[in-house]
Amino acid sequence: MIFLAECYANECFARELQQILRRDYEIPGRVVHRRAFGRDYIIKMIERYSEERREELIIAVIDYKVGI
Repeated sequence: MIFLAECYANECFARELQQILRRDYEIPGRVVHRRAFGRDYIIKMIERYSEERREELIIAVIDYKVGI
């Protein structure tokens, strides 16, 4: 399982979810986040990972932001 996090706050949320899944259900996973990630980049990563790793579950953590 792979968690793709858009920003630092989402990375923290993804790590918490990862720990719960590992502790309670023994499901391994890894969190991927870089400062340069944005929503569009995450969506492109999902497309790429889904083609390359069909057997792996992908969880994207993206928050919804409203501009001013």
